[in-house]
Amino acid sequence: GNNLALDILTPLPKNSVVFPHTDTITFNIWYAHYVLGVRGDVEIINIPGAGGNSFQKYKAKSKDGKISKSILLEFKEEVPVFFTYETSLGSDDLIFVPRGLTFEIVNKKEVPAKDEYIKETEGILSILHTPSRSNLYPSEKNLITPEITTFYSNAFLNIGNFLHFYYQDPKSAIRYYQEASLIDHENYAAYANLAVSQYKAFKDCKSSIKNIQNALTYYPISKGYYAISYIIQTRCDKQKANAISGEYRSRFHGDIESETVKQIKTFKL
Repeated sequence: GNNLALDILTPLPKNSVVFPHTDTITFNIWYAHYVLGVRGDVEIINIPGAGGNSFQKYKAKSKDGKISKSILLEFKEEVPVFFTYETSLGSDDLIFVPRGLTFEIVNKKEVPAKDEYIKETEGILSILHTPSRSNLYPSEKNLITPEITTFYSNAFLNIGNFLHFYYQDPKSAIRYYQEASLIDHENYAAYANLAVSQYKAFKDCKSSIKNIQNALTYYPISKGYYAISYIIQTRCDKQKANAISGEYRSRFHGDIESETVKQIKTFKL
């Protein structure tokens, strides 16, 4: 827990504001911040219980107490703003940029060039205490510790997604998807996006098919993953593609074509 809190707080720029989510993350960074004195310059704002911090002066401007575009813009004008989760920003001018275990709110005009982003990201990742689900002791395999490994795994997944979709670079994304799957071998989204990237970057049928099958192993009720598997197989082995279509029809009682169209659009396959 302490390592999680350190890995969230340590990379933040001076005088940042961070919005955490979930009890596991919030309680750990509260303890590190208020009890251990880690990063006293950083302000932690927990929306459900936002009393006692500067959020109150902004919250008063909102009828429902939610984070509006105007509130975020005011915050951002004064200090760097980070979240441990993605939410609606209510603005076409702002974007969430993955920064290690957090997301920074950045104006789209200020997003760094790809090489600069990768360099900054590698600097942050190099100081993390990254755990692995496969290395957990039996006593640690409860509801909390695996949640922490999933959080780290998803951080690498988010970085991969940003490279894949924002910078349109599936090749660079592969390394982060692979790391996400190593940190948490049950992270089906990491396998699925890795499969797509491997196919888009290298037309690597063997690796792509293996990884989309891994995704389906851990999340067998995903129509989207069946569709991705079908798309890749139609370009690699049409006979197996027909089998996937039949399995989809049997499991979901419908044709795979409409879901295929969605995934082609989403991943630009």
